[in-house]
This record gives sequence, C-alpha cells and structure tokens, in this order.
Amino acid sequence: MELYVACARDRRGMRPYIARSQDGGLTFTHWHEVPETQLDLLAAFVPDKIVSAQSGSIHYSTTESIRWQSAVSDWNPKAIKWIAGLPGAVTNSFGVVVMTENYNFESLRPASPLQSTALISHDSGETWRRIDFATPAADK
Repeated sequence: MELYVACARDRRGMRPYIARSQDGGLTFTHWHEVPETQLDLLAAFVPDKIVSAQSGSIHYSTTESIRWQSAVSDWNPKAIKWIAGLPGAVTNSFGVVVMTENYNFESLRPASPLQSTALISHDSGETWRRIDFATPAADK
C-alpha cells in the first residue's frame, strides 16, 4: 500500500489530504483531511507521487521525472521546519513540503551538488512554488 498526498476540491477550494492506494494511485482509500492547524505535519509525509482529485477524476503531476522520497512518519516538528528551509525544498500553496530532490532525508545532508529545481505546474491548475535559500536554516 502506497501513501499519497492528494488535493481534492470542495466548496472551500483545494484542500490537502493524506490518502492510501493499493493500485498505484488509480483509486484511493482512507482519505484524511489535514486541518489548517496541522499543515506543517504534512511535511513528514513525502509521497511517491502527488495527485489531485477533481470532479471525480485523478490527475497526476505533469512532471513525471520527479522521484519522490519514500513516505516517513516519525519526524518531529523541529526537523520538519528544518527540512522546509533546505535549498530546493518545494511547497504547494498550503505551505506543504513535497520535494527536496537534493537532500537525503535520512542524514539531512546534501545528497548531491545543489541544482536548480524548476517550478512545477500542477494539473489541477494549482501553482507550486520553490523555496530557495542560500543556506540551510539553522535547527533551533
């Protein structure tokens, strides 16, 4: 079973969810909406793929070359905030970190030389933005 971070549209607009899939993202179960007060916790769940559920259909990210890190669930809030400040970290409009392609999540050290990360245009029309800091934020 794979863990996904998904966005679904309702009367409030696009909302973030954690969902599970047993068929590679064709169907989803165990949808769990993430309250606004807990959005930073979503940084602990890095999906295999990012998807959007809109009008009953599933739309995959337009950037198929992205290699998402494996899902993890034991990050503490300090570590999550530290990850959000790393160069190359990408967040969605909810401020959720969805990708840090240049860092190894196990060691929190650069896994490769820093490279530029292009903006990601999501199929749902939501614009993803890149956070680009000159140096990693200090973990205080």
